[in-house]
Amino acid sequence: STTLDFGRFAIDHAAFRSGSFDTHFVSEHFHEGALDRKVPMEDEDVAKLAVAMMLRSNPTPQKTASSAETKRTSNWKNRKNF
Repeated sequence: STTLDFGRFAIDHAAFRSGSFDTHFVSEHFHEGALDRKVPMEDEDVAKLAVAMMLRSNPTPQKTASSAETKRTSNWKNRKNF
């Protein structure tokens, strides 16, 4: 019903973690029983782990708009006089 188990399989695989994979990853590495959990882990914990790994791979914080930028009138609103 979800792809969480497959995501877990991919994240746990050495080829995936090292970045040494291509579009044939599934045909080369996926096998029957690959989705069986070796260590019981709740889906919520897996999701937290995935987010942590994503943030770790892209540690640069996203720029947020300053208060001056958020107070500017949009071009869309400026066009109302046309």
